[in-house]
Amino acid sequence: MAYDKVLISILDQALERLPLISNDDFSSKLNPTKWSKKEILGHLIQITIISKGF
Repeated sequence: MAYDKVLISILDQALERLPLISNDDFSSKLNPTKWSKKEILGHLIQITIISKGF
């Protein structure tokens, strides 16, 4: 399987599961010095946009 198809499959699975995560869980930090799941996802989206030149 090509890497692009693997990535699309992973993203499809993540999009199905994302609504199952509560906002509190998505925004909470296990440690004040670490990023929340929401911050990590936002960073990944931002880096992708920047690297693709959108």
